[in-house]
Amino acid sequence: MSMRTVLSVAMRPATTVRALARSMSSSLTPKDSVLEKAVTPTLERNLVEADILSGAPPEIARHTARIYQPAKSATQSGTAGTHYWKLDFDTKARWENPLMGWSSSADPVQALMIKFDTKEDAIGFAKRQGYDYWVEEPKSSHSRVKVYAENFTYSKGKLRMIRTK
Repeated sequence: MSMRTVLSVAMRPATTVRALARSMSSSLTPKDSVLEKAVTPTLERNLVEADILSGAPPEIARHTARIYQPAKSATQSGTAGTHYWKLDFDTKARWENPLMGWSSSADPVQALMIKFDTKEDAIGFAKRQGYDYWVEEPKSSHSRVKVYAENFTYSKGKLRMIRTK
């Protein structure tokens, strides 16, 4: 399909584009398109826990998940990395590697962290997967307005002692 055809298709109304796409498709027959129109999507769905269908071993499937909103980095002043929610798992048995002294684990999901846009998305994922979970609510930050000029304002009373060395 050339660029001119793509642009002309993009400028057409949606119904024309659907009809054009159906006419170009070899997999849809007129009978299928009638059946496609007859089916209406429903909002109510019966969800099956994904751990039943996943085939994962039970020791992996029954981890406890922690859902939290990460704190802002101490080395940065902005809050860019804190507007999402994370789901991670508790660490199971660890041991010290005798050769190098590194900590080792046989847990395959210990380093797994999944990001979500909202807390509800993370909770829904944990429920669908059949994970036990707990939610760690974010700590409220309180900051007071600081003005540089206050360092030089006059105030009655004893002078503050400022040590420089």
